[in-house]
Amino acid sequence: MRRSRFRFLPLVALLLAGRADAEPRPPGGLMDRLAAEAYPERIEAERELADWAVAEGQAAMVWMAGQLDTLKDPEVRQRVFSALRKAVMDDLARKRPGFVGVQMASARVVDGDRVLQGVEILETVENSPASRAGLKVDDVLLDLEGESWKAPDPHHEFARRVGRLGPGAKVRFSVWRKGTIHQVELELAPRPWSAGEYREEAGRLLREGPTYLNEDQAREAIF
Repeated sequence: MRRSRFRFLPLVALLLAGRADAEPRPPGGLMDRLAAEAYPERIEAERELADWAVAEGQAAMVWMAGQLDTLKDPEVRQRVFSALRKAVMDDLARKRPGFVGVQMASARVVDGDRVLQGVEILETVENSPASRAGLKVDDVLLDLEGESWKAPDPHHEFARRVGRLGPGAKVRFSVWRKGTIHQVELELAPRPWSAGEYREEAGRLLREGPTYLNEDQAREAIF
């Protein structure tokens, strides 16, 4: 029963990777260290195997997936599987939409004789790019990279524009706070797996707010 869990993975990995022109191999001795007598050595070898797969890319993941049905030691097989899982999820995370970490609504603010469209922050997610950059509830984001909101529903436009940017992108907002405007720059994170995809869940997100719970369960389901 345990073996059938892994049997489909070579095909899945191959479909994700396309053709691997040169099949890589882990550094010499690394696979043997997965069965080392000392437990800390086995843990370290698993970590190094995952790091190697991330560095080498999808061809390495294809190779790891292909090993799963050939390995006889159940613990070694499980460690290879765990390292493969980490490498795959790290690879997918780099392709996730950008994420600021706010619950929001469209808003307007009056600045002298101007009425400005904006995105009001209703809540910030703990330890998100927004919270680390000092954005607060009731702040209103007036633009993104100097470009003001054009749509009648700026919160939708905000989600679309941020979602097109990848994790690691640095963005700058003009922020209205208690009658003054200042600049805030932050680095986007990957959208949490448990938050879903905006294009698929926009209605629910607007009605109920994002679901930032059970991230480990969401990651497992995606994998």
